[in-house]
This record gives sequence, structure tokens and C-alpha cells, in this order.
Amino acid sequence: MKLIRSSGIYRFYFGVDSDYEETWPYKYGAVIRVRGFGLGRALDAAFLEAFKDGCTAFLRTDAHIYFPHGIKTAGTDLEMAYHCTPEDCYGATYPDPVTYENNQTWGHALLPQTTEPVLFFSRRLVEYLLKRFGCVFCTEFWGAEGYNATLTPCRLGIDCVKTNSTVAIHYYKKDWPKKRVEERRAYEEEPWVREMTENPYFAAIQLSFQIHLARHYTNPAVSTRYNPYYFSLAKKYFSQRMVYIEGVDVFRLYAERKIIYR
Repeated sequence: MKLIRSSGIYRFYFGVDSDYEETWPYKYGAVIRVRGFGLGRALDAAFLEAFKDGCTAFLRTDAHIYFPHGIKTAGTDLEMAYHCTPEDCYGATYPDPVTYENNQTWGHALLPQTTEPVLFFSRRLVEYLLKRFGCVFCTEFWGAEGYNATLTPCRLGIDCVKTNSTVAIHYYKKDWPKKRVEERRAYEEEPWVREMTENPYFAAIQLSFQIHLARHYTNPAVSTRYNPYYFSLAKKYFSQRMVYIEGVDVFRLYAERKIIYR
């Protein structure tokens, strides 16, 4: 989602991924159907439209989040809000030791590589990412879009801020409207779906991570998320995204703990 204020009015742009169907698991969870658009692609499309419209403040947030004290930024290029549920809050404490694997969990709300659902981007950063890569989130489906959108700027030396000035409260639905659940939509299948018998929802997550690994690791096989089959499949269909980004080594970022808190 994108946010801008113009003459006292906020305008929102929503990137909507494919909707629900009965045949895959977790239909009531934070899920995306891989026929059609894909969450990563939807987010990029929303940001691009807002960018064309002259927006200056970009916000990526899940729809179930409430901001009890409004939205404030520290004025930097990339920020992450302080996250809470109605029962508890969790901030930015580093796991020890800091590694690629133990950072990729919901238990640690971290930059430079995180998939937390509230992220702020400056126009300057979005402009730079679009000009250099043609995308901000850059992975086609759900799974690694947040990791890529935060790790890329940090590896390129752009300030990544964990800010307490905005508090994001997560409220989860106990149920979905019956009409939404029962609704059927005819989406075009992604071409890679026809090459496999696996559940395409989980395959899309695998593909998303293989794209991410290729962009940030000189040796993607060091990660337990690396899968040679899906890596090859991703290369076939998304080779334009799987180009290594020249920048600060990801492991050095963790070793030096280059992170700003405000």
C-alpha cells in the first residue's frame, strides 16, 4: 500500500494479490494464490502507480494493522514500525549469534533483512530502486518480497531504521466474509505451474526465496532455503530478477550489526 498527503488529504494505493480458493491450505490465513498476480508483483505495481502520481511517502502494510497514534516517520529512507499485538509488543533485539538463518523468523523484528508487515520508504529510495532494478520488492510472489526490499537498500549503504515513533497494532480476523470465501475468479495460471505436480502455493514461496538468494548471496547454496530444483526453475522464468547485487556482503552486515534504532 502507498500513502501520500496532499492538501491535507491522504491517498492510498492498494496492491491486491489473487484471492481465495478452497483447494489450497490456510485459506483463512495470510495467503496468496499463485495464479495471476502474486503479492510481490502486486506491491511493486501499487508502488509504481503511486510513484507516477507524485507520491512522496510510501507505506507497505498489511490490511489488518491499526495505528493507534497515527503514522510518523524518522525522515530516513527506510523504516520499520514498532510492532505489537493487542496482548504484547515485540521490538528489535538481535539474536545471538546473528546469522542469515536465525534472522529469518517472525520472532525477531529486524533490519537489514526482515519481512515485517509495516515498512516506510522515501520517494528518493523508491526512485533509486525503480531506476536501478525496475522494482522495489522484486520477488514475484509471497515469501521473500519484504526480505529483498529491506536487504537491498541496506547492502547498498542506505540507512535502515527501526523506529519507535510509529506503533503498529495487529488485529487478526476470526473469520472472513462468506462472499469473499465463496467467490470464484478466473485467473490465468503462471506458466511454471504447468511444469510441476507440487502445490503451487508452496512452490511459489520456494521460487520467491530462490530469487532472493540469487540477488544477495554469491553462493546461494549456503542457505538452508536453497533448493537446486526450484532455483533452476526460478532461473528459467525469472532470470531478469536473479542478478547478484554488487554491494556490502550480507554476512558482513550481520557481523557488524549495522542497524540504526530511533
